[in-house]
Amino acid sequence: MALLTVQQVTTTGAAITWTSASGGGDTFENAGEGTVFLARNAHASETRTLTFATAATVEGLAIADRTLAITAAADYGMIKLTPATLFNDGDGIVTVTYSSASDVSVAVIAA
Repeated sequence: MALLTVQQVTTTGAAITWTSASGGGDTFENAGEGTVFLARNAHASETRTLTFATAATVEGLAIADRTLAITAAADYGMIKLTPATLFNDGDGIVTVTYSSASDVSVAVIAA
């Protein structure tokens, strides 16, 4: 698992730096309300499913993990990671895994 760097949006603009998804999944610090996870799937024919672990419970029952399916051929997907209490572990970290990391690039943006 790799720890992804959260990229900050500025008033002067910034290019997105894409990182290859890690085979064992990735983690990143959830910067709160403005945190967005971006992914692109460059595989020619296979959909990739991303799974975001949810650490929260309601009355002792686990909340199902959130998934995001991104179709093939350079399609993009994004997910807003709020409320942070849903996605963050005890250290404020989010964990994402991939059905396959091949041909997947990711970026975490905080506004």
